[in-house]
Amino acid sequence: MLSSDLYRQFMTDCLRWAKSAHNEKDRATYLQLARTWHEASLEIERGLGLISEGDIYYSVLREKRHQRSEKG
Repeated sequence: MLSSDLYRQFMTDCLRWAKSAHNEKDRATYLQLARTWHEASLEIERGLGLISEGDIYYSVLREKRHQRSEKG
């Protein structure tokens, strides 16, 4: 079974690739993949009882705020 730590490593890889992407389309794709891996890691942790639904909500809310700040 894959662990949330492994999913977070996948997320980190995607963020690194996004940073070095040669164009905006690739950057956006890698960022979306990073978000997906992050959400998957949170779901695993929620399923194991390591975090609550509220923790997931606030994590997603922080991510949305970060996305808006990146856009300007």
